Amino acid sequence: KAVGGWGGVLRLIWTGDWLSEDERLTEDALNSCSSSLEALQSELTEVETILEAMLLDTVDGLEPLYPPSLQKTVGGISVRLDKLAARVDGVTPRPGDEGRRARRKKLSRSMVVEFERCDLLTSRMEKAKTAQRAT
Repeated sequence: KAVGGWGGVLRLIWTGDWLSEDERLTEDALNSCSSSLEALQSELTEVETILEAMLLDTVDGLEPLYPPSLQKTVGGISVRLDKLAARVDGVTPRPGDEGRRARRKKLSRSMVVEFERCDLLTSRMEKAKTAQRAT
């Protein structure tokens, strides 16, 4: 849909925005969710880097005992991902707005990947904790 047709041109001239109010709210919500997801992805990458560095510093490739602060960080990221998922679910593009609907679906799929990363990190740290208790 190019610039919303004549209605979009008139809105652009009159209000400075070619999107209707509903479309603007949806677009802004998707942009906000996308930015939040990128920040969480960055945090997860940081945690993964720390874990890999700790693993490289250990002897014989044994899983190190991870600090509780790192476990809390991953837990916090998981909670924020849950809240973000709820925000994305709350975004309801208008019927026929396939572009925003596809964007919402893509965000949801990306969040599933990030949830899996969180779960993997959590299980890895739990496995290390269990191994440390056994020794």
